Amino acid sequence: MAVNHLDDVEMRSRIVEFSKFADLGIEDIEKSDNHILSRHLQYDTNGAEKGETSFPFLSMESEGTIKYFSMVYIVI
Repeated sequence: MAVNHLDDVEMRSRIVEFSKFADLGIEDIEKSDNHILSRHLQYDTNGAEKGETSFPFLSMESEGTIKYFSMVYIVI
């Protein structure tokens, strides 16, 4: 699973770029205290970027995104 490779800076960068290519809306993925956090951009009602937010990956991402993430390391 890709999570096992997030400590490797180069591999993490490749995983994030591959996730951006798939248009998952994920700007970054990181480990914090053995938890995976995904970072997303936030937009206002006019569609202008207004900031970023992070949340627990496994509890807040869709099942499809989690499955994609579990296979991305194999593809890379």
